[in-house]
Amino acid sequence: MTLTKLYKTFLLLLLSFTTTCESSEIQWDHRVDLDENFQLLWRVKRPDIIFEVRARTHGYVGFGFARNEYIYGADMIVGWIDNKHSFFQDRHIPLHSKNGEPVLDPTQDYVLMSGHENATHTILRFKRKLDTCDEKNDVPITNDTMKIVYMYHDDEPKRGSLQHGSLPDPELALKPIKSLLMLQRPKFERLDAKSSNDETIETFDVTMRNALVSLSNATKTCRAVKLPLDRQGQIVAFRPIFEPALAKNYIMHMTVFECKHFSNQNQISIINEEEEACSYMSKFNCNNIVASWSRGSQGFVYPNNVGYPFDTKTSNVYFIETHYEPFKTIDNARVIDNSGLRFTYSSIERANEAGIMSVGIQPVWTHIIPPGFRKVSSIGYCTGKATEKLLNEDGITIIGIQMLTHEMGKTIKVRLVRNGKEHFPIAQDHNLDSEYLEYRTFNKGIKVLPGDDIVVECNYDSFDKSKLTLGGFGAQQEICLATLVYYPRQEKMSTCQSKPKTKNFLKSLNIEKLKNSPPFTIELPEKYAGKTLEEHLKTYDWKTEFDHFERISKTLPFDITSTGDQRRTFEDDPVNIVHPFVPTSSVCELSKKYPIGEIVEENSVMNVQQARSKVSRSSEFSTLNFSNGSQMIRISCWIAILTLSIFYLGS
Repeated sequence: MTLTKLYKTFLLLLLSFTTTCESSEIQWDHRVDLDENFQLLWRVKRPDIIFEVRARTHGYVGFGFARNEYIYGADMIVGWIDNKHSFFQDRHIPLHSKNGEPVLDPTQDYVLMSGHENATHTILRFKRKLDTCDEKNDVPITNDTMKIVYMYHDDEPKRGSLQHGSLPDPELALKPIKSLLMLQRPKFERLDAKSSNDETIETFDVTMRNALVSLSNATKTCRAVKLPLDRQGQIVAFRPIFEPALAKNYIMHMTVFECKHFSNQNQISIINEEEEACSYMSKFNCNNIVASWSRGSQGFVYPNNVGYPFDTKTSNVYFIETHYEPFKTIDNARVIDNSGLRFTYSSIERANEAGIMSVGIQPVWTHIIPPGFRKVSSIGYCTGKATEKLLNEDGITIIGIQMLTHEMGKTIKVRLVRNGKEHFPIAQDHNLDSEYLEYRTFNKGIKVLPGDDIVVECNYDSFDKSKLTLGGFGAQQEICLATLVYYPRQEKMSTCQSKPKTKNFLKSLNIEKLKNSPPFTIELPEKYAGKTLEEHLKTYDWKTEFDHFERISKTLPFDITSTGDQRRTFEDDPVNIVHPFVPTSSVCELSKKYPIGEIVEENSVMNVQQARSKVSRSSEFSTLNFSNGSQMIRISCWIAILTLSIFYLGS
């Protein structure tokens, strides 16, 4: 071999090894396109999180977290590349900023790991603590819905400039805030990578077919779908498909139900031609939820040991129920919709059969949210009386959850109570976004036993409303629900939802007697006599009577309705939490409470030195040791490159 050929061979091998080393550094958990020009990748390794942003610009780039739906007070990084030099700063947007320009933080809690440009993009890789303990200028990254603020511009600041006003056109560079789950997000990336090379994995779709949707009013449509014959396995994931693409703007919820032993296949076409197709679900006992999607969600990926059972010999008809919201088109025409859910299934049986259950407040008109209040609490129950009778002896393990409200919902918490003692919440979100109702996944399942109480509490802000809001799936209505993904599957329990008993509902509105036929006229007390229930609700003095309404609603018995193999109703009382859950102190709280050298009581979460070590401003791990696996890969790569170089030089 000539020296020239040997040299070329060496360069190719060196390039190949180097590329492998660089690409193997980090196995990203998630990647999201915030828009067509900005991609975000991240991986969590507690107590740290590592990011990479890829922006189509050779100017400056910004990324960070807002405290709410506004940019003011946002925690950000700003970076750019100038003459192959990386500039990177931890910044924040002041509360009274006039143009949204981030200013420099007194403490630099983000650490740049690498930065470079290619022909089209600026790429920045950096890390930070999930909680930096900088309450003033940083936003903790938690299991709440995180508000993502980002920016990019074609120009860059003058080299190294840190002065206020140095960023060109920050108002133009800032993009609309996005919502994301950072810590409990379904991992479709891994599923897609596996599916491309696995012949045992296939897909099928359950969609509407040419549904004519009148978008001037909210509406609901249903369709029965006959499944492919002779298919058996387990569903391992589901995700939405939108046809047309515009449909994602006006579809609020999609739920697919399973119909066991649907006897007359010829009825399917007849059902789908009727306007009241949804009414057939109860007639054919289509109660089991196969999948549930709400706006903003990617869908759900089951863990490797769990799948939803799928056998067309026993269940060969699914019903899809779709809820739309009002949406104006240019010509106010009807829209033809073919959207639905795509199911990924495997022919290989997994160890555990999954089920899906909806818990919370029954979405009907007796769920009332009075207007004009900053905080209105609503509570839904699936009490121990129901779980005792409906769950198998060993109970269930929850592996995922989707928490649902509409626009007024601000916070939600799903409690687990056992024998009067409240356990760590199943899930909660203090920063809800009704446009982003994503599933949360649990690495360690949450056990629910027969006799346990599940409590769903939603807080709403109705301050800007002038009219009463009622429960329901419509865009102008409200819900308070949680969709639980669990195993093993329970045949008796697909929904478990509460609503007030009629007499107690009327009592909360100071109604003593009501005619039991339309238009439901009030007879007693005298001061309301002659009014219809609808008129009473519209004219009720909520400012004066709100405390009475809330007290009655939260203390008197209610009805619980469950569906599954059959419909059941239970009467029960509100859950009595004798021992409320008390969260343990965070590392940051301990650090402030116990300065170094001060004695900590034995029952504290950790000793002071542990707390201090975990609160250090920037973690000490480097890219090399981000994970044991990637560390070994990189070491092996660089040893190979070194060996190759020595071999070449020695030749």
